[in-house]
This record gives sequence, C-alpha cells and structure tokens, in this order.
Amino acid sequence: MKQHMQLAESSWAHMKLTEWANTQDISVLLVESSSGDAIGIIQAIVYGEPLYNFKIERKASLTEGIDFLKNSRVDVVLLDLNVPDANESEAIGIVHGLFPELPIVVISNSSDTKTIHHSLRNGAQKFLSKEKCNSIALRESICEAISHKKMEISYCRGDKL
Repeated sequence: MKQHMQLAESSWAHMKLTEWANTQDISVLLVESSSGDAIGIIQAIVYGEPLYNFKIERKASLTEGIDFLKNSRVDVVLLDLNVPDANESEAIGIVHGLFPELPIVVISNSSDTKTIHHSLRNGAQKFLSKEKCNSIALRESICEAISHKKMEISYCRGDKL
C-alpha cells in the first residue's frame, strides 16, 4: 500500500511539474486610473490555476500606457475607458491606431450597447463590464483577445488555415 501511495504521489508531483513547465508567459498592460479597480483586476487575473504566468504592468493614464508600449513587448492591453487623458470614444482608437496588431480588451463601468459596439468597431477584441470582471471572465477574455487578433492578422495576410 505504501509503495502505491509513493507511486501516486510521484505521479502527481510529475504532473504538477509538467503543468508548471508548460505554463506560458502572457504580458499584460493594464491602463486603469483607479487604484482600487486596478488592484481588484490584477488579483482576479493572477488568481487560479497556473496555466499562464501573467506579467502585469499597470499605468494610470493613456499617455503612460502608450509610452510603456513604445518600449516594451506586450501581449494584450486591458484598457479602461475612463482614463484622465482621453474620453471613451478616443482611447481605443488611439491605442489601436498606434499599435494595430495589439489585442485590446476593454474594461468599463458602462455596459450599454452603444459603448460595447463602439469599442468592438474601433479595435477592441473583447469588452468586459467591470461588474462582471471575475477571474474566469478576465482570463478567458485575455486569451480569446490574443487568439482573435492572431487569426485576424493571419487572415489579413492571406495565410492558409
């Protein structure tokens, strides 16, 4: 019995080690002016199974975020529409215009249809209402945005699937 238990523990340890070795790094830029919201979003992203190793950088304004993007490699931007240096309708267009191959997930206090459609039409891959920002929704949105942007770029290049 003890031998079976050691074998089971060894297999479990190997499985966990294998899972850990297969984690992928995802670099996230969070542009969020509210410190409280930023803390909640960051905690929600990093909580959970270690399928991905999220490296999160937070900037409090669009200008700070753009400066960071000019000098850093980022996999996805989480963009709050309520930033001090741009209005809701400008923020996405600015980021998308400067970095068209970068996936954008919009996070907003607003969840009205007009804001959602405007965000998606102007370059965002995903839209999340802050009231629905839990760990699962954030992680799925980040991964889906990256995947959708890769497919979009591949399609525009004319790659065969």
